[in-house]
Amino acid sequence: MTFSTDHYVKRYFEAVNSKILSDKNSPIFSVKIPMDVDKELTHRPYYWMYIESLGQQPEPTTLHLAFDPKVDPPDDMDCELITLGSIRFHNILNSARRRGKIGKLYQYFPPKSQLSRSILRPYLLINMRVSLIADKTQDHLYSLGINLQSGQLYRNFYNNVTMFPLTEVAPHESLLGQPSISFESAISIMEEDLCKYVTEFDNQWAAQASHNMMEEIGQIKSYYDSQLVDLQKKLDDITNNLADTSQSEETVEQNQIHVEISNEIDLLNFEKRQRIDEVKWQFSPRVEISPYSMVMIYMV
Repeated sequence: MTFSTDHYVKRYFEAVNSKILSDKNSPIFSVKIPMDVDKELTHRPYYWMYIESLGQQPEPTTLHLAFDPKVDPPDDMDCELITLGSIRFHNILNSARRRGKIGKLYQYFPPKSQLSRSILRPYLLINMRVSLIADKTQDHLYSLGINLQSGQLYRNFYNNVTMFPLTEVAPHESLLGQPSISFESAISIMEEDLCKYVTEFDNQWAAQASHNMMEEIGQIKSYYDSQLVDLQKKLDDITNNLADTSQSEETVEQNQIHVEISNEIDLLNFEKRQRIDEVKWQFSPRVEISPYSMVMIYMV
């Protein structure tokens, strides 16, 4: 099972007390969002300044979201497609990061359930964004969990734990299992798996980015080198003329031209190096990992 984008988005809106308007099985997820969430997701600072200056109560924004590109919304509905690379999804991730990067949850059992007195084992869940960055960026959501007693790892752990009812209300401490693995050791184990996960990607994206970078650098060198060759030739001609002539008004003028051309060559070389550095920064393939939530979860 892979990281479920629609599941994450729906859980986010439930957590921020939004009003769900659509049916559970509807292909379009409609939700009315509170004002504080609206400010984080819609980026309308001037609108909010105006509304607040008048002391008015704004009309809550309703979002219509689809997670499948095959969904065909009605003509009168402004529906957004949510993907890993969509701006709206990135805003949701950033909002979730600001609201609660670290949390603690417990598996819930009804009071009369046979499992209500079960010992809950501690797990650490980390959700992160893995970005393959070059001239184009590919984002992948990765969820990793670890049992803090056995050290067993679980990929796509978020999807698994959200299948169970969870609560922020802690049971009696006697029902909470104690970790036998330190937090630092758990992070180290997870880092090793994360490195392995990254190496599992097809590296064609990096090879293509490197190829594009070399082509771009070649074009930059060709553009500047042609100008530098012409200027250097002019500079050499003036240098030779100065060596063959005595001091005169003409040589003073040629000295001035010599200085101007030398400065122009220095400037072009500087621009050339700067442009090449910019291309290397833009095209060089690299991987960035951004954790956006970390949760201690106690489960059976």
